[in-house]
Amino acid sequence: MKNRWFRFGSLCVKYTGQTDLLSGTVLEKFCCNEETPDFTVELRSGELPPIMEGKLLVQTADFSVYFRDGLWQRRFIARYQGRTWEYAVAEYTEREAVLTVAPDCSNVPCCVESCSAFEHLSLCAGALPIHASHIQIGGRAIVFTAPCGTGKSTQAALWEKHRGAKVINGDKTLLLCKDRPILAAGLPYSGTSGICHNAAAPVEAIVVLEQAGENRITRLTGGRAALRLMTGAIVQSWHEGDVEKALDLVAQVVENVPVYLLACLPEESAVACLEAALEEKL
Repeated sequence: MKNRWFRFGSLCVKYTGQTDLLSGTVLEKFCCNEETPDFTVELRSGELPPIMEGKLLVQTADFSVYFRDGLWQRRFIARYQGRTWEYAVAEYTEREAVLTVAPDCSNVPCCVESCSAFEHLSLCAGALPIHASHIQIGGRAIVFTAPCGTGKSTQAALWEKHRGAKVINGDKTLLLCKDRPILAAGLPYSGTSGICHNAAAPVEAIVVLEQAGENRITRLTGGRAALRLMTGAIVQSWHEGDVEKALDLVAQVVENVPVYLLACLPEESAVACLEAALEEKL
């Protein structure tokens, strides 16, 4: 059995078992030396485990989730040309996961990256994954969060073009709430943007985006800020206690990081509007 370690900011994950399945995955960008992990993922390739004798929590066209005695089982389903089959099964607690990939799985790298219950395990370790595009500039991170299609990647690209910022991830960000200052770290999960880098930096601001006909920026505090951040948090309600964990982490973020609502245009003037607010500490 081979072991490999990966780091996302201050969060460390240990992979065991058939770690050759990691070959060709974006995860390899985040490889680090051996250290004490926050959680462990065992990788297997072979016959999928049977359906758990427990409570069926959720069933969709893409997966089903079962639960019994502190153990979750998530079964991933593929559909093509009228055929339906299971291609992976993840079984996990709050600190350990076992991911079994079917021998005939057609996209093992994608499966290994997306099916290991990372969001649940990171929440249990005090890290909040959110839908966001984030940049680094001047040794600090600015995180843009909003519903899909609102302009997260656009605003990040504008900062890159006009201010020389580096886009760390185009779709997801990990907020490391156990650190002070709170850090924003890159993740190997980048959606359609394909942009992801192994980097972490203190968060200067979290910016909630809205499209508008002019640029307006407002500081959000308390419940207003928490509600906006919680909307972007990646949390599955079927995991017992995960919503409460996410709410606690969101509260920590709001207490320690400025949160802004930026109604903006998709142009450089939006960069200047946010930049002025950050300089004035609005």
